[in-house]
Amino acid sequence: MKTIISVLTKELSGKNTYYVGGWIRDMLIGRKNTDIDIAIPANAQKTAKKLAKLLNGTFFVLDNENEVYRIALKNSEIDYIDICKYKGKAILEDLQKRDFTINAIAAPIALNKTDIKKNIYDPLNAKSDLKNKLIKQVSKQVFKDDPVRLMRAFRISCELGFNIEKATLKNIVTNAHLLKTTAAERSREELLKIFSVKNSLETLEQLDKTGLLCQLFPCQTPMKKSSKKFYFHKNGLWDHSVKTLKSLENILGTIEKHFPDNNELIKQHLNSEIAGGIKRYQLLKIAALFHDCAKPMCAKKVGGKMHFLGHETKGSALIGQTLTNLKFPKKCITYVQELVLHHMRPISLGQSAILTERAKQRIHKALGTNLPDLLILALCDCMSYKNLNIKVSVKFEIIEALVRKIITYYFQEQNKPVLPKLLDGHFLMQKLKIKPGPAVGILLSHIKDLQQRGKITTKEEALGAAKEKLKIKRIQKLFMK
Repeated sequence: MKTIISVLTKELSGKNTYYVGGWIRDMLIGRKNTDIDIAIPANAQKTAKKLAKLLNGTFFVLDNENEVYRIALKNSEIDYIDICKYKGKAILEDLQKRDFTINAIAAPIALNKTDIKKNIYDPLNAKSDLKNKLIKQVSKQVFKDDPVRLMRAFRISCELGFNIEKATLKNIVTNAHLLKTTAAERSREELLKIFSVKNSLETLEQLDKTGLLCQLFPCQTPMKKSSKKFYFHKNGLWDHSVKTLKSLENILGTIEKHFPDNNELIKQHLNSEIAGGIKRYQLLKIAALFHDCAKPMCAKKVGGKMHFLGHETKGSALIGQTLTNLKFPKKCITYVQELVLHHMRPISLGQSAILTERAKQRIHKALGTNLPDLLILALCDCMSYKNLNIKVSVKFEIIEALVRKIITYYFQEQNKPVLPKLLDGHFLMQKLKIKPGPAVGILLSHIKDLQQRGKITTKEEALGAAKEKLKIKRIQKLFMK
């Protein structure tokens, strides 16, 4: 950090260049921030390129039109340094065009944090609002100037534990419709930061009240409007979805209690990345909130009872399209879709008299590394019904025990050494004199299954197993097509 500050001081001090925004704000409240923002009167790009070279960083263009540039650093206490040209002719005008008063704060480039704190420039009373833990708009124009600030207000609120000022909140409601005009990627990033907070549900409920959540997830509207009399929860389907997420956040905060045998492994697993820096637990929250998103379109009375046949399949497609619109990476979309598609599967397993090894193997094969996530989702789904005075198809205690057993099985399987490949499709086709087709895949899958169960260990045994499988008429027909 000292090296970075000294380089910045040497290159920028005395040139009307300022530290601004969140880095100064967080310094004043004693919060760690790994991103530095710097405002400069001119030559932002040239300066950013020079600093990137001096700091062994990587230069990026964030916004050429507004002259905003980024230096990404590795193996440093600071991740990013953003350099931007003044939004106006002087630093005062720049601060007056920022989003919230607590970010409209600056300090001249100086050699150390003590000197920085001594020379805070605070024309909009940011210190007072920081002391009162208040998020206040700089002007009524802030959300029209940049609609992503609608989301940012709530993101900062949940990260810092601050309240949004009443006039600012009213202005958010008035301008909520503008969110759809901003780049989807920017809204997505603010949303993911909200999902990264332990108690994100509280903020999501505020997004709901202000009309922002339905801008991001249009499927929420029919979920809220769906007839309450067709659902067990007092306030209908959306109430169930909210309670499912609440159960998830409760479990995420007390994993040791719910999974004493595997808590560290589960923590590591859920904190792992799917793609683009997005972690499993963030996406799992989305799946929890929208696992039943297609129920309104699938609602149908059969024999006097309401059923939602196919809501998993349609829900998977619906949430997939929503996340595509929000520009989520493909791997993240597939992850959420898979959880929504299979979220009823653990409950179906719970309806069986016993949990067989074959059943565990099948669900493991179908879900792969997403199995623990699905099991936790199913547990939260069932947990939302726990305190309702209704008859359920499977008791919560049964599902809880089943989830623990399969999660234990999953991690045991993960720790097993990778089995050698006994043979491949070309070898099978040559020895059995069969043509390429889906049946070859079925035979290979059968061989792998027998190998995992310890039934076969050699190439000869694998070939023999394939020959036996070929005797089944159903398999024979596949080769005749």
